[in-house]
Amino acid sequence: MQRIQHKIGVIIATSLNRIDLLFSRAVKSVLEQNYKPDYLLIVDDNSDEKISEEIEKTIILLKEKETFTQVFYSKNLRNKGMSGTGAWNTGFDFYKSIMNESDYVAILDDDDSWEPKYLELCASCIENEKPDQIIGFIKRTDCYEANIFTSQELCIEKFLTGNPGVQGSNMFFRLSTIIQSCGFDETLASCTDRDFMLNILINCKNHKVSFLNKVLVNHFAAPGSVTYDPKKKIPGLDSFYKKYIDYYSWNTLNASLCRAEKLFNYPNGNNIRKLWKLVHEKAQNKKLVIGVAIHNSRISIRKTIESILQQNMVKQEIWIFLCDDDSCDDWKNEIKDYLENERIIYWKVNFHNVSKVRNFISDFIKTYYGNISLIGRLDSDDEFASDDVLFRIEKIHEETQADFIIAGNYLKLNNKILDKVNNPSNLLLNHDYLLNRLKEMADGTAENELPSCNLFMTPENIRYYPDIKSAEDHFVVARILWNRENLNVVIAENLLLTIYSLNGSVTSENKTENNYICARKALYEEIKNYDR
Repeated sequence: MQRIQHKIGVIIATSLNRIDLLFSRAVKSVLEQNYKPDYLLIVDDNSDEKISEEIEKTIILLKEKETFTQVFYSKNLRNKGMSGTGAWNTGFDFYKSIMNESDYVAILDDDDSWEPKYLELCASCIENEKPDQIIGFIKRTDCYEANIFTSQELCIEKFLTGNPGVQGSNMFFRLSTIIQSCGFDETLASCTDRDFMLNILINCKNHKVSFLNKVLVNHFAAPGSVTYDPKKKIPGLDSFYKKYIDYYSWNTLNASLCRAEKLFNYPNGNNIRKLWKLVHEKAQNKKLVIGVAIHNSRISIRKTIESILQQNMVKQEIWIFLCDDDSCDDWKNEIKDYLENERIIYWKVNFHNVSKVRNFISDFIKTYYGNISLIGRLDSDDEFASDDVLFRIEKIHEETQADFIIAGNYLKLNNKILDKVNNPSNLLLNHDYLLNRLKEMADGTAENELPSCNLFMTPENIRYYPDIKSAEDHFVVARILWNRENLNVVIAENLLLTIYSLNGSVTSENKTENNYICARKALYEEIKNYDR
């Protein structure tokens, strides 16, 4: 057919060292199209530099042979390994620089292929209908039949439940639509195609879609892909449900979870259902929320949870948010009876970083829990000192409307509570006293450190932990105490809130590596240099 006025650019993102499939299947199917694309960009998302060098050399040879299609090579310049999202977005950035917004971009996975008529029919559709998106039906090699669907199924509810049939290699968009959607979400480990389509359906008004009504795309689902990888699929589903929890009805959510449980053995369905009920049914209930950071806490976590659940006389609801930073022990089995509690929600992350976990906890609670009075913290090897401490915290907050409440703690070593306690004192509100306390901590002569593990804050006044290996909680509390102008900071004198364990693995490791004292010296220097 005659060339149309709009350009067509193709992106192939390649990963997993699939160089043979890249050139023998994907690239081959592009260059054998009846209607040649104007541009072909291969975005390299491989970690093996030898593979990358081989890909680049092969592309140079292609450029010399190819007489019409301009072939380009680029390394992924964005987030790597997140289901190709960074590579696709790198491709989008490239085409934004060389094409008009009215031109079109087609995506092809490096192990998939197009039938020879695919781009010809897309070009004809562009000429006649000028759509924002073109959908050709896709045939998975592990399925007997192609996934055929209608325009009525191209709706938000269908993508919340599953994917009607828009995935990677049959994505064909006007560039302006891609720009308006802001591209792929690079935080998702899976469900990226569904998310991209939902983003378009929600945010791109008057989005015009044309169907080719032919099976023109071959999808080769193979072991190693995200579809078959629970390490990517499960966290991807977690993030997807969290992202769209506001959009789900109860029936749609259950339909989606049943599908995920059947296809992927998704284990977190009940937890997601609790999150939905929290957001949709219990958002307005007054809450005091305790966040617990977990990493390989099987031995201690039950006592921690029990100390929260045993709190009495509290007027508002007590909720618990557990954040697991890539544990490899079976901590959930230790408290499986408690995980049925509707007020206990857990989440898994992969930060390997205490500060990032605590910051994630604060943001998660603020985003999803609704009517929160205070956010508290408890480490997974610590426990509340008595069954009335949250009642006393609640009472202090009612009386003072504090932005921050700082209490004290007992100290525990080798499962034995020490005679020495860390009493909070209003003297901490005095700058000279605070500075001297920090100096003693830096010198290693302090009788006690700051009572930093006993901090409560309102959601409007969240403070974030710095990304350091030790004393991150002391930095937060010291900054609050020093820079408290326009803040209502209350020291809960005589309230020993927690039993703090000195046997924590992170604390022991930091002391061994000298991170412990170095961090405290850095804190002292920071506060000392503040303008009083």
